[in-house]
Amino acid sequence: MAYASKGGFMPVVDMHTHFLPGVDDGCETIEESLSLLNKCKSRGVDLVYLTPHVNHPKYKNTKAHLTQVYESVKSTLESTGVKTYLGSEVYLTPDLDFKDIIPLGNTSYVLIETALDIFPVYLPDMLFKLQLAGFKPILAHVERFSWLQKDTNLQNYLKDHDVKFQINYVTFLEYKSNPILKKYFSNDWIEFIGSDVHHDGDGRVLLQKDKKIERFNLELANSS
Repeated sequence: MAYASKGGFMPVVDMHTHFLPGVDDGCETIEESLSLLNKCKSRGVDLVYLTPHVNHPKYKNTKAHLTQVYESVKSTLESTGVKTYLGSEVYLTPDLDFKDIIPLGNTSYVLIETALDIFPVYLPDMLFKLQLAGFKPILAHVERFSWLQKDTNLQNYLKDHDVKFQINYVTFLEYKSNPILKKYFSNDWIEFIGSDVHHDGDGRVLLQKDKKIERFNLELANSS
């Protein structure tokens, strides 16, 4: 189902969540998932991408397992009135098995993360391999990577190589107080916003329907 971006209904999309129950450090039960999706609905969110961890040091999920879990709960989750799609948040390592990558819904976009404090020297090589395999990488919660914040050359390299940037909604709400994010926004370097909510009260904030976020996540809205 496609949505018009001009003169029509543009859905609010949360493209980074951990609402798939019982698979990682996100929701533990279907009841918790439903509670969060109901809150999404009340805040005007129409589409939610479920992005459980893949290849994470603590969570070695496979595509087969995550797909099975999702298919078993999909209809229950969507009883909230929120449309859902399966994706994944892939932790990049040199030995990543590409067969376990789940792109975001019907797209070629794949949400990726790395260690927060130490620059992964294999990053350029892995990004090249992902793109060669047909994936379009989105670097998750870019505001959290200390190695990226202090390296202007690397920032330029990633954008020159068509790596998309995602920030968390809680950060978006206060980005004007962050010099690095002000730079990213002034350069139009932020293409995606997600909540990254794992649990109620985890310090993150669910998206809220707002004109200010309509220009983000457009390709995901229009490909669903």
